[in-house]
Amino acid sequence: MNKSAHVGLFKLSGMMLDIEDKLNRKVDLVTYSGLMDFARKSVDTDKILIYERAK
Repeated sequence: MNKSAHVGLFKLSGMMLDIEDKLNRKVDLVTYSGLMDFARKSVDTDKILIYERAK
């Protein structure tokens, strides 16, 4: 997400529910800053860009 976008808890929860509905499975959705240090390396290795807004 754009760092200047202010996404609140309800928006984040709605996004998570939409993704779960589309994938038909449970997902964890967190902001990058919400990750603990030990998890960041794994996330950086495994993350896949699925959408990028044209500038």
